[in-house]
Amino acid sequence: MKRPIGVTILAVFTGLLALLALVMTLQFLGLFPWLGPGPTVRTFNLWYALMYGLLTWVWLWVTQMLLSLNYSAWVFAVVITIFNLIVNLVAIIGGTPTQLLSASIILNALILIYAMLPGTRRAFEPSREAQAKALADARAAQAQAAQAAQAAQAQAAQAAPPVQDPPAK
Repeated sequence: MKRPIGVTILAVFTGLLALLALVMTLQFLGLFPWLGPGPTVRTFNLWYALMYGLLTWVWLWVTQMLLSLNYSAWVFAVVITIFNLIVNLVAIIGGTPTQLLSASIILNALILIYAMLPGTRRAFEPSREAQAKALADARAAQAQAAQAAQAAQAQAAQAAPPVQDPPAK
């Protein structure tokens, strides 16, 4: 299947968010404090570094799966983008300077917009043929499991000795 341009743009934006998270990871490890939107002094915070490192890994995974047109990646990208926008807005309300969060807010908003475009959504939806095949496969597996259960039940009934009534006293 040919990948639409909207999906490629979506993957580029998620890749940029992965790069931004990687820069923040390096900054909170005390490396390159002058690079990017994070702290401008040398600081070390292992918890923040681990969280931004995890976020880097998540965005790289989403980018890879979006490029392979995986439906679950599209859903995950939408969910995590909405979550990031909410967290960023709460951080702004809490007093975090907006220059720290502006790149993240802009990229997350663009990802959400591109993900919700009809052409992009259509690229991730399974075709009618694929849905029909999956339904037929599920029904065949269910019928096969029912036959196997009936055969096992019949075999168990044949193998069991007949039940005798206890002798009367």
